[in-house]
Amino acid sequence: MENLAYSWLFIFYNILGLVLLVQGAIWLFYPAPFYQFLVTTCKLEYRPPIFVKTVYSLFFLGTITLVAAFFLRSGADMLFGAGLIVMSYKLVKYLNHWDWLRTIIPDKPKPIKRFLRQLGLFTLVIAVVVVLLVYRLVQSGA
Repeated sequence: MENLAYSWLFIFYNILGLVLLVQGAIWLFYPAPFYQFLVTTCKLEYRPPIFVKTVYSLFFLGTITLVAAFFLRSGADMLFGAGLIVMSYKLVKYLNHWDWLRTIIPDKPKPIKRFLRQLGLFTLVIAVVVVLLVYRLVQSGA
């Protein structure tokens, strides 16, 4: 039974890594929909420090995953790490693309509340990914 649950986690992990890599590659070569998504859907008019820290954390996590996967010779983890790196690279380019010199405290709190709610969901997804990664490392005996 535990093997079945692990295989489903492995499949989910592979699919998530592939989606991250493909979506990151699409945004890398065709960035307009990505910027439009962040501006309209997330209502991202400001650059809160927590967002910047999350992006760089993603890049760091992707790099660690990629290096660890290389030494463990795990193709799925390498795919996932590469996906995280590409996504975070695109987010960093987005942060540098806009000239945001405003203060962190916004005039309109509603968009920021919505954004923080979405960021909370994003952080939850990252937490799940970290748990899956640790689980895989423990299972592989590293």
